[in-house]
Amino acid sequence: MAIVKTRPIWYLIAITDFVGGSTGWHRAYLIDMAIKHFDEWWLYGTEYTRHWMPYGLAAIPEHCDLTNYFIHMGVIGGMPAMIILILIFRSSFKSVKTTLHLFRELNKDEEFTIWCIGALLFTHALTCLTISYFDQTYVLFYFLIALISNLGKSTQTP
Repeated sequence: MAIVKTRPIWYLIAITDFVGGSTGWHRAYLIDMAIKHFDEWWLYGTEYTRHWMPYGLAAIPEHCDLTNYFIHMGVIGGMPAMIILILIFRSSFKSVKTTLHLFRELNKDEEFTIWCIGALLFTHALTCLTISYFDQTYVLFYFLIALISNLGKSTQTP
């Protein structure tokens, strides 16, 4: 409670350290800086975030280390892109929930499979708070979203 009273709730990320060497403080501070510099990126994103953090990346001198996919989407496309990502997650969770309840009512054996798909989606939602997807990880995430978008078709009998 002492941390919550003195800092925003996202600083709980900073105190979670399961294996040592955690960069939770960086992630929490990044959220702080994104809120502080909201006026720079909210409409259509920004080309420069290096001044958000006291350190940067040598490979990308114009940006700080964007270790949050939601913030990364905001930097790329502004608040509209971030909202679209949040709505994708919301819609996907709703679809998994609806399909899970339907399978439970029909006593289908695939109920556990749908639960596992929901667990994967939850894992991606948490992971988006701690890393920015790049390269092939986009494929894994959007493949899961495509799979979930077709769950309703799996309830139909031929």
